[in-house]
Amino acid sequence: MASKARWAVGLLGAVVLGFGAYVAKERAYKYHPYKDALFYALTTNDFAAAYATPADRAGLRAGFAFLGPLEGEEARVLALIEWLDAHVAAKETWSVHAPVLLEQRAGACEVHALAVAALGAYGIKARWISGVRDAIGFGYLEAFVDGGWRLYRLRADDAARVVGASALELYEGGETGVAVRAFYPQPDERLTSWTGPVEVGLLPLANLEAHPELRPLFEGPTGVPLEYGHFSPYDQVFDYDPRADDAWVREGVVMARMQQLQARFRYTRRRALAVVINAVDRVLGYGFEPGRVTGS
Repeated sequence: MASKARWAVGLLGAVVLGFGAYVAKERAYKYHPYKDALFYALTTNDFAAAYATPADRAGLRAGFAFLGPLEGEEARVLALIEWLDAHVAAKETWSVHAPVLLEQRAGACEVHALAVAALGAYGIKARWISGVRDAIGFGYLEAFVDGGWRLYRLRADDAARVVGASALELYEGGETGVAVRAFYPQPDERLTSWTGPVEVGLLPLANLEAHPELRPLFEGPTGVPLEYGHFSPYDQVFDYDPRADDAWVREGVVMARMQQLQARFRYTRRRALAVVINAVDRVLGYGFEPGRVTGS
């Protein structure tokens, strides 16, 4: 009996240690990169920070110095798009780090990361929008210009560059798959590849149904007041699924499919894990660390 009791205690101890190691790893390598980056973006409405550090932004201002003398935010946006269309090849670089894209003068859909970061360097709020039926996989650039959000197409005819609507207007008009695309680095890694250290996430506008407090994100340039300690990224971010940018968008069923995925064990487990990690954070007194936004 004594040996069986020791064996049971040992097994229980191994399970506890294994679970603790799992929580510690998830907390450090996924949950906090997601939470810190998204919290920063939502509270500041600055999604450009995911693609460039403050030091990078200074370099981007130098690299896009021709935007400086221009007057008007939309003039800068259109001049930037014209330059990108002319000088950045539509070739995959497997990077969303703006300086890399600028140096290589290449980028397929990820050219949006360079556009968003360049505008951010000039103080213009911008983000990468995906999940729109006539922009499958490629997406739109959304910038806050002249007092409102406006969508723009890259690599389009001059007359088609200005979409004439915002992401919120598209969503309210029936494009239920519209989402802000964001990337979350692992600790101590740069945004070099979404097949490696970078996690891809979608912030669907459909979040507005469950989280109406997010609405100001899509109506003005300021962020939303969120309490970090009670904030869970798994409530608002979906992991990226290629079908959410292709078949599901074409069929108009992005949210229905995403909700089906969320009902599965993997997502249920993540929500439960978030409760555990947030409880650990409260005990440890963990707070928001801006340095984690870019993981560099």
